[in-house]
Amino acid sequence: MHVNTAFSEEGQNVNCALCTAAALTDQSSGDVNAELQLACPPTSRWGPFESDQAFVVYTTQGPGRTRRVTLQDNAIQPIADQMIGIATYVAQKYGNGTQVKFFGNPAHRSRGSDVIPAMLRQPDGTKFAVFTSDGSSLYGDEAHWIFAQKQNNTIEYLDFQTDKQLVRNASPSRANNPMRPGGRAYTSADNTYMIAIAFGTNLAN
Repeated sequence: MHVNTAFSEEGQNVNCALCTAAALTDQSSGDVNAELQLACPPTSRWGPFESDQAFVVYTTQGPGRTRRVTLQDNAIQPIADQMIGIATYVAQKYGNGTQVKFFGNPAHRSRGSDVIPAMLRQPDGTKFAVFTSDGSSLYGDEAHWIFAQKQNNTIEYLDFQTDKQLVRNASPSRANNPMRPGGRAYTSADNTYMIAIAFGTNLAN
């Protein structure tokens, strides 16, 4: 799976949300970035589209705006916008018959201990976009998007953000627990902020 890409406008970092959406749709992060850019107005106050605001722009100015949810807390609005953007983008790629469910709510500061049981209730083959952040800040340096999939009644988490854009087909970090930036797994999800977007058929509540 080619997820990291040399298509870049800002340094060596590849945005984690782009990498996660790429993993979900079996594309490169550059493919996703280019599609988002084409779907939105040609100019944006956010600057280069590979910033962490790519899906925020997609939600506020592009196709995701019809599903946007406005929160009272401006500090966590970007997370809600990223959630809607990723869900909208991936669902249209998957096409008819795909269900999308959200587990966790940024406004409620949902924790991994609330979200992981819902993920485990889903059928094998379900794919997830997972947002994590440590217990000290919901949207700070530790905020991160990763890919996950349920297989054999367990959840495997994969981080495709290797921060090496020129290394194509770099192997993702894998763990049985959610991960923070750098592919480092949390030892416990109890105090970890977490949201999951599930994609599949016959999803459970």
